[in-house]
Amino acid sequence: MEKERSRPSRNPERKKNATMVVPRQLFALPGVQAIASNGDSAILYKQLDRPLMERPLFSRSIALTVVLEGIKQVGLQQESIALKPYEAILMGRDLMTVSDLLSEGGYFRQYLLFFDEGTVREFLSGRRLSLLKGETSDWYSMQIDRAFLDFLSTLASTFDSLRRNPASMLRLKLLEALEWLNDRDAGIAHWLFQSVHREPANLRWLMEENFSRGLTVEDFALLSGRSLSTFQREFKRSYGTTPARWIRKKKLERAATFLSAGQLDVTSVAMELGFENISHFIRLFREEFGLSPAEYRKKTT
Repeated sequence: MEKERSRPSRNPERKKNATMVVPRQLFALPGVQAIASNGDSAILYKQLDRPLMERPLFSRSIALTVVLEGIKQVGLQQESIALKPYEAILMGRDLMTVSDLLSEGGYFRQYLLFFDEGTVREFLSGRRLSLLKGETSDWYSMQIDRAFLDFLSTLASTFDSLRRNPASMLRLKLLEALEWLNDRDAGIAHWLFQSVHREPANLRWLMEENFSRGLTVEDFALLSGRSLSTFQREFKRSYGTTPARWIRKKKLERAATFLSAGQLDVTSVAMELGFENISHFIRLFREEFGLSPAEYRKKTT
């Protein structure tokens, strides 16, 4: 496993590579087999026959990636991690990642397991663990042995043969997966304990850090753990405006900053911030600043 420094709908403001909230938005992607899912818990298998750069992903759950074939380059905020066959990584919730899936002339194959908070807390219950001082890493890497891969390979047939209550079996299999991993590396339980007791992202942080990532208001509600109506109500109380108007204003302010820097043209700025319809972007910008983007760029550079 190698680590290095990372490289930097018809909704006219949602770009094609907009951030996806997972696991729920992964099921329809090419090469993905949903073995089992229930809310924020899921077991997925993915197979590709060509390289692919994934859209940015924002996970509501602790996620386990197990690479079977090929290489997965996982980009985090400050670093990049290369996963090779028989290598795996646990990643914390509320974490933004971008991955390159490299088939190296053959196939790329991986398992993805998503553990909701209730499942992780059930696994941790009764264990004598304590919070450690300092920050916990966003991820935990490990080697995977043949026994665990054999366990994963049985999951599809197990769920295919079920007659009822797949949600209960999913919980049991995710707990079993955690037991397997912790049997090989007792540090996993400690990492999970630190991760679930980390203070959840607050609404202001969630919005300020991610407004330009192509997420919809519905996505933000999902990520915040609130219903859409509750999210909109709390947002209006905190910000004095609707989420959609706030996001649009922040994007336009960011666009003005980019234009003043003089390094990007109008089209590039619009696409960077998720405005696929350039005319729509120009109209909104003029309404906000009284000038077209081109006029603003000329005046401020």
